Amino acid sequence: MRLKAILAVLSICLLCLPAVAEELRGLLVAEVRLRAEPAYEQSAGLALSEMAAVRLEGDTRFLRGLRLELLLSNLLKQHFDSFALAIYRRVSPEPRPGLMAYQGERIFFQYLPYQNRIYVLLPVGGMEGVDDQLPAGSYRVETLLTPEDFPCWWPSSR
Repeated sequence: MRLKAILAVLSICLLCLPAVAEELRGLLVAEVRLRAEPAYEQSAGLALSEMAAVRLEGDTRFLRGLRLELLLSNLLKQHFDSFALAIYRRVSPEPRPGLMAYQGERIFFQYLPYQNRIYVLLPVGGMEGVDDQLPAGSYRVETLLTPEDFPCWWPSSR
């Protein structure tokens, strides 16, 4: 009985641990600045081992989420499940060109499937419970983001 109580306390303590920052390395090739406006779009091209920073601009009070659309090249599809997309929040130091080493909290990781395009929904603010119809090949980040979590990163390979 005492062992069960110790295991229960240990389990609860492990669940309460803060997220650990991970090291990430790569070349920053794009900074995507998104305005909190309906149907606002911006694109960036990434190659393997390259990163982009996403920054939110303007009034984000009514922003519910971001939808990333990734178009995968034929070469990448030939090696499906070999490369991955990772998204990080609370990145430090402040992203800037020329700096290749950062720390951040990983909130999403997915091997890239054999598809022409995939979608990733990033919930921002009060999006919990929203049931957006996403096409096949879509993923939803489970972590609810706040505007303070940006710049948010997505390195293009593992």
